[in-house]
Amino acid sequence: MIDLVAHAYGGYLATLRGSSWRDGMIARLADLLDRMTADGLIEERDGALRLTMPGRA
Repeated sequence: MIDLVAHAYGGYLATLRGSSWRDGMIARLADLLDRMTADGLIEERDGALRLTMPGRA
């Protein structure tokens, strides 16, 4: 997931401003995914993350 964010234009610009951006984003995305999983908004199925019905709302 971090590669998707890092390769987006915003990730490119953030990396230019500070090389530590990627490490911080890895931690923030891990926390976000854990919270979304705990809240039932995403699930992992067949090695892929998917939004649940409440996650789509």
